[in-house]
Amino acid sequence: MNIKSVCFDLDGTLYDFEKVMRHALSIALAELTKKYPECNEHLSVDKMIQIREDTAKELKGKVINLEEVRLESFKRSLGYCGIKDNQFADYLNRLYLKHRFEDLELFDDVIPTLDALKDRYILGIISNGNSYPECLE
Repeated sequence: MNIKSVCFDLDGTLYDFEKVMRHALSIALAELTKKYPECNEHLSVDKMIQIREDTAKELKGKVINLEEVRLESFKRSLGYCGIKDNQFADYLNRLYLKHRFEDLELFDDVIPTLDALKDRYILGIISNGNSYPECLE
């Protein structure tokens, strides 16, 4: 058998998704509580993760774009504080996504491994997340 290509999963294989997600959520939460300080007593990163998981379960099969799930989760996080501000939820979503994709830190062994493989194989990424592999270039 002649192997011609090697594919990697992205989230959790090339970088720590949980770490970058929590980081991006903490930035969004800081912005949220800056504008709406009353949310500080109701929300935490863990609570926002729970809201997102509940939202994803509810929307499963209805929405396939994970960015839409995240946007709805921000709307619901604000709603959890008694606030309806869809425009600010959209801002939080964009802020989250910016940091979710720009603040990636690859695991230490990723670059050396890819460098060792790149001349022998076609390399690829397969992911079921809402990642943008071109951001890794």
